[in-house]
Amino acid sequence: MAISKPIHKKLNPDRAYSVYPVTFTGTQQGKVVVYKGTRTLTLHKAQGSWQFTGDASARGVNGL
Repeated sequence: MAISKPIHKKLNPDRAYSVYPVTFTGTQQGKVVVYKGTRTLTLHKAQGSWQFTGDASARGVNGL
């Protein structure tokens, strides 16, 4: 998976949300497959450090 610069991000004092365009590359039934999509990460700041609270990916539609 190759991750690019975020296309959306929101940062609050204790919460963060970001969406990244990604290119997924892998093999299915012995053939290389490549598709584009997005990866979303959410974080929460607790006791002075950021912790991941969520991670999701989706296959793109309409060129994403």
